[in-house]
Amino acid sequence: ETEHRLLINSFEIYNDNKLLSTIGEVKNDVLRYFDIDAPVYYAEIYLENLYESYSKNEVKYAEPNKFPIVKRDLSLLLNDDITFQQIQDVIYKAAPKYVKDINLFDVYEGKNLPAGKISYAISINLEKKQSTFTEQEIDNLMKKIIDALNTQLGIILRG
Repeated sequence: ETEHRLLINSFEIYNDNKLLSTIGEVKNDVLRYFDIDAPVYYAEIYLENLYESYSKNEVKYAEPNKFPIVKRDLSLLLNDDITFQQIQDVIYKAAPKYVKDINLFDVYEGKNLPAGKISYAISINLEKKQSTFTEQEIDNLMKKIIDALNTQLGIILRG
């Protein structure tokens, strides 16, 4: 916790004992002095230290993909003891070259579901580096993912 006199809940980021940044929330008495009634957050970045720290290391980057990312949403019915991590693992393994990321955006438990079941709504972003997906490729990938979820975790699609 930093001793910065204008901040609360603050912290500092170091690399090789060099201070890179101070981050925190501005204290209420400072906000009152300036007639501000909303929270204000502060970050100070010490660019010279940042550049020095990272110039020693080789910077690696990946060129952004030139082809569109395809997003597909699935509504799944699964046993309530299955974790989202298990679902992610199966999906990444089913299509490792093409699954960019997976997001859980809704969880439903309760009425209209069988006992011991839960419903997840997930989105899957598919990415192809060399070209644009065809509809047939997308359909094949989604079938492969859905089959893997069903076979390995007993998950079925909700209608």
